[in-house]
Amino acid sequence: MVLDCILLYIYDEIWYNPDGSIAAEYPVEGGVLFFPQSIDPEAYAYFSGSVYYDGDSMISISYEVSFVYGDRDSYQDSGFYFYRFHSKFSPVIRDYWEYDLKTRQFKFASSLPDLPESFSTIEHAESEENGILQGYIDFYRARLGDKKVTTLEEWEKFMGLK
Repeated sequence: MVLDCILLYIYDEIWYNPDGSIAAEYPVEGGVLFFPQSIDPEAYAYFSGSVYYDGDSMISISYEVSFVYGDRDSYQDSGFYFYRFHSKFSPVIRDYWEYDLKTRQFKFASSLPDLPESFSTIEHAESEENGILQGYIDFYRARLGDKKVTTLEEWEKFMGLK
């Protein structure tokens, strides 16, 4: 089964040295519509980050990661869709990452709340294509397998909310 992302946006934050060279670059916001061939209606994952600079060589980035599932009515008025139901994965996950200005390394530090053991296979890895969502996308891709999710109840069960 092919699981593609059909809607993706990633915004990077870039820090420059006085000479114009890049000192740091990391994803700060993004979102993706994922599993479009297996989840109907639509499921999205989002992240947004806030940044703290220690004044020396470390940038700490706190990401809020959330998952949203909505059943969109076929009714469309003036370009806006109306949703029959909308489910946001709760709790929202906070990922903490660090960027070392000396080594130019971007690495995962921790999650809050600690993820349940069933989430222990998530690899916290950043990619140019999906930013910090890469590990979550890979995790849900593997977890979904050949299942098809078509209702809010199936989505909540799949996400472990029920």
